[in-house]
Amino acid sequence: MTGRVEVSYSPEALQVAALNREATVAKRAGDWARACELLAQAKAIEGDAYAQTRLAKFLQQAGRLDEALAEIQWLIDRSHARARANASPRDGAVMTQYMRLVELVGIYDDAILICKRAKRADLQADYEARRAAYESLRAKLGALSGEDWVY
Repeated sequence: MTGRVEVSYSPEALQVAALNREATVAKRAGDWARACELLAQAKAIEGDAYAQTRLAKFLQQAGRLDEALAEIQWLIDRSHARARANASPRDGAVMTQYMRLVELVGIYDDAILICKRAKRADLQADYEARRAAYESLRAKLGALSGEDWVY
């Protein structure tokens, strides 16, 4: 027995992966506009399931801070729907909310990074406060559940 596992990916997943690779190549070449365009295409394929902050970070690096922050808000606005969609039928409401809080903390971490790179301490402080609030909720929810969830 080799222990080999066969994995198959949807055509859409393969296309998104290819677009991400192309975006990396464009970024390394300094073509931020092309990199952002490729990531926007990946986002369009995934729709509301798109959960990466990479496009927001690339937009900021391209000097498009307002668009980067709009992308962050888009991710935040859809976090609850993504958590519900990604939860298994066995997961209850508490676990689903916990997964959402984990995702939000990650989104806010990247929002903080974007603001730091853009030298926007005012916005950074706001995102830090929000991140702290969501991290506190996540920790409390994990403790109340009696579960040792790690994400």
